[in-house]
Amino acid sequence: MEHHLPIATHPSDKTRSASAWGHGLQRNGHHHRPMRNRARGWPLVMTILALMGLLLVFHYVVRGSLQHNELRQKAEALHARALWRCNKLQDHVVSGICLSRVNAEARKMALLQPRTPHDAPEGHP
Repeated sequence: MEHHLPIATHPSDKTRSASAWGHGLQRNGHHHRPMRNRARGWPLVMTILALMGLLLVFHYVVRGSLQHNELRQKAEALHARALWRCNKLQDHVVSGICLSRVNAEARKMALLQPRTPHDAPEGHP
C-alpha cells in the first residue's frame, strides 16, 4: 500500500485562488479587482461615447452654418458688384433695366433660401 503524502502548498496560494475565483474577484495580472467595480465603469464609458457623439453633431452643425454664411456673403458681394455696374452705366434707361434684372434675380434667389430670424424686417416676426 502506497501512502500519498500531501503536497505542501503555500497558504497564500489557497487564499489567492479562493479569493480570485470563488468570491467574485477577477485576476488582472497580479492584482485583483472586484467585478462589481468593473460594472461601474460602463456608465462612464457610455457617457463618454454619448458626449463624443454630441460633439460630433455640434461640429457638423457649426460647419454647415459657417459654409451657409460663406455662400451668403459671396452672393451678397456678387449682388453688390452687379448693382455697382448697373449704376455706372451712362444710359439711364439701360441702367434702369439692368437694376430691375439684378433685383428680380435677387428676389428669386431670396425666395429659394430658407428664412432665418435675422432676415425678417424690423417689427415683423
